[in-house]
Amino acid sequence: MASSGKALKGFVKPLVDDLLRVAPKAGARSADDVAEGAARRAPRTNPRINRHRSADRWNGPRDASGNPRTHVDDDGVVQVAPGDTRPYLRPGSRPSMRDSTVRQVWDDAQDSQGRVFDPNTGERIDWTPGTSRRDVWDMGHTPGNEYRNSWDDYVNGRPPYDGANGTDPAKVFRDHYNDPEIYQPELPSANRSRRYEAD
Repeated sequence: MASSGKALKGFVKPLVDDLLRVAPKAGARSADDVAEGAARRAPRTNPRINRHRSADRWNGPRDASGNPRTHVDDDGVVQVAPGDTRPYLRPGSRPSMRDSTVRQVWDDAQDSQGRVFDPNTGERIDWTPGTSRRDVWDMGHTPGNEYRNSWDDYVNGRPPYDGANGTDPAKVFRDHYNDPEIYQPELPSANRSRRYEAD
C-alpha cells in the first residue's frame, strides 16, 4: 500500500509546512519527518473491505432488531458490521474445496467411454484423478450458479445464509460451495475468461 502512504504524505506535508511557518517551535520536527510518520501510521486496508468498529457510527443497513448488518455497498466494497466475525467476507476468500467434490464433478462429467469435454468449447480434457488439476481443468460453475452470486447472498445475509432456524451461515456457505451439482469441468482458458457465464 505504498501508494496510499505517498498520497497521505503528499497531503500532510503542505499542512505541516503551513503550521510550522505560522507557529514554529524550538526543536520541532521538519514537515518531511511529520508527513513520513503519518504515512507510516496510515491504516493498511483492503480497498474491497471496510471493517467498522463502532455500532454507534454505523450508517449502513440494520437488521430487524436494529443491529448493524454487513453488506456490499454500491461500489462493491464490503462494509463489515461491528462484531461480524464470519469467514469469507473478503472478496476472493473462499472455503476449501473438498477432494470428494472434485472427484464427484469429474466422475459425473465422464461420458460412456470415460472421456470429459469442456461443455463450453467442446474440447477434450485429459486428466488423471489424483494428480494436480492446476492448468489442466477448473471447477467451473454451471450456468446460474456463479460464485459471485452466492458470495453476495452470504455477505448480505440473504437466504439461505441468513441463519434462519439456527443454522450457521458459514457452514451453509461451505456446504453449498462444495456441492458437486453446481460445478462442471472447464478448461482454464474458458473458465477464467468468464465468456460463458450467465448474466
